Amino acid sequence: MCRCGHEIGFGHGDCIGPHWYSLHASTVREEAIGEAAPPDYAGRLARARERVAAPITSPPHDPGGRNVMADDVPSWDRAPHLAELELTCGGGSEDPSLVIASPQLPAEARLVVPIPWCQLVRLLVLAEKPWAENEVPLGWKSPRQDAPQVELSRHRQRVLMTVWGPGRSEWAVTMRPKTWADAWARLRGEDGESVEQDEVDATDR
Repeated sequence: MCRCGHEIGFGHGDCIGPHWYSLHASTVREEAIGEAAPPDYAGRLARARERVAAPITSPPHDPGGRNVMADDVPSWDRAPHLAELELTCGGGSEDPSLVIASPQLPAEARLVVPIPWCQLVRLLVLAEKPWAENEVPLGWKSPRQDAPQVELSRHRQRVLMTVWGPGRSEWAVTMRPKTWADAWARLRGEDGESVEQDEVDATDR
């Protein structure tokens, strides 16, 4: 659906992907060329390579929040909420991970989330939206055999991160969309927000 409420295409998605979308042949796309200079993608990519080269020294922390499902919004209340957080990344481009620090976690505890390099580039360099709606969450899985599956879902003013995989690696946390978007903006080295505020607040209007 476009913002004015007209159907412009259809899509398909399930819990493991892949997802695809198709626009109707009659759909017209309009674009406006802004006066602002295009983002410095080359500079962002160079900074991303520098950041991801750092070693990860923190052992992964398990915050709990089991049995929380993206399509069961009331269950989100069982996940710990991160009111503040900072993102770093490391591990090298062959096996990168996000490292999440928050005052709401125990002292020195860090959430370590494996992420494919291509997905890290999409979020860190291309500045794509770091979530999807809870009906079809944003998901990824590192190529590593023992890596967990990761999904990010947004419903109203909460983003849910669920992580599950081999062994006892299941956990979930929530955060506000602006908190999550601003953390990505800081990781890119930007002062401004990475997501338009009207997009963050749209579901509350």
